[in-house]
Amino acid sequence: MKLSAVIATLEGCSFDALNDPRFIEQVLRDSVAAGHFTMLHHYVHAFAPQGVTGVAVLSESHIAVHTWPEEGLLFVDLATCSGAQAARAAFAAICALVPHVRVRRRLLRCDSDARSALDAEAVRRPSSVTRQVRRQLAGVAKRRVVKRAASTR
Repeated sequence: MKLSAVIATLEGCSFDALNDPRFIEQVLRDSVAAGHFTMLHHYVHAFAPQGVTGVAVLSESHIAVHTWPEEGLLFVDLATCSGAQAARAAFAAICALVPHVRVRRRLLRCDSDARSALDAEAVRRPSSVTRQVRRQLAGVAKRRVVKRAASTR
């Protein structure tokens, strides 16, 4: 298995581009072609008063895009079993089509070479996240106690 995923936001995009369902459909079609994927189905939905969500269901997995025109933001969720090169090519097509100011991107690889490292990381994460959440909750509880004590005086 060679699962690769790109999770990204394109920031500073044009309101008009992000609010145009035909444009978003073309972005999906062109990114599918760039990754050499097989599109099984696609669906694009325009929201009122603004925003568009589009998804392409692929033989190889999916491409989903969600827009927030009022924020100039495009969110991309792309996953494929065709490998990192295909994922990069499809994402590059999206970036070329949608004018933007900045990209924030993560490329995730989940193949047999990367799996053991990802599994080990997944085992370590919950404890550190749990400790962090517990500290935050303890701080909130402590502030509440202090506020209550102050309000009863």
